[in-house]
Amino acid sequence: MEKLDFRNLWFLKDILFFSEGKEKLKESLAPPQLIGPWLIQRRINLSKFPSFKMIACAGFQEFLQQKFQDSIRENDKEVIAAAERRDSDLLIRIENFRREKMLEEERIANTAESILESIKTNTMIRAVFRKDTTRQTLHEKAQIEWIQKHQYADAVKMSAGTNGTCLTKNNLHVITKTNPRPSDATKTFDVNVPSKKLFAVLKHTSVPGGAQDNQFADVKHFVSEAVGYLTAHPAAEELFAFYLDGAYYTPAKINVLDQMIPETLKKRIYITNCASILP
Repeated sequence: MEKLDFRNLWFLKDILFFSEGKEKLKESLAPPQLIGPWLIQRRINLSKFPSFKMIACAGFQEFLQQKFQDSIRENDKEVIAAAERRDSDLLIRIENFRREKMLEEERIANTAESILESIKTNTMIRAVFRKDTTRQTLHEKAQIEWIQKHQYADAVKMSAGTNGTCLTKNNLHVITKTNPRPSDATKTFDVNVPSKKLFAVLKHTSVPGGAQDNQFADVKHFVSEAVGYLTAHPAAEELFAFYLDGAYYTPAKINVLDQMIPETLKKRIYITNCASILP
């Protein structure tokens, strides 16, 4: 059996172990990289190693799930309070729901008043009328908080409009009222880390689909422009990071992005994720 050389891997907490030898692998000091891309780059076929297992680092995922649950609880409190004060917007939503979603006999049995009272006591009814947690925004906020807590304390959320930064035609472009984002530019960066002169893109995508594929196309555009910028400006000091979390970003997709980055720029443009940041 081919022998794996683990010396260049950066191990997450308990992410890899070689069960056949019952020996837990020790942490290495190599630069942080995703395990999948490392294996792909070296053409290591895991099917040859039936006892080699990858265990997801649960730290960030647990943190994200907790944030999601906290958001639901907060939204739950808000809709109960709205029902108790007979909030006009909530009453309009109830009437719209009755008109658009219910049969005539159901509307007779469920008046707006009865639904309003049910919101106070029935969790299923509340789930229909409470604010829907915007998962993408929640993901981004959680990613930023995780990066601030466990990697770069000075990481800051960047503007998506005026004063935001994007890449276009191998140049960094700062958006102003008189100098808007060019039509062929990337979207704006999500995070800036001043101490590292680092610009970052954050994505969290769990399932495949058209919208998700569009996000992946956005990331490829970013990577292409980052390569162009650093190639055109060899003295530039900026770094570019892509935090790609979620099941959508498989090793194959990460490899597509990694192949776009020349070896000479891999220390300045890197593909990573929040799950690889140890708490």
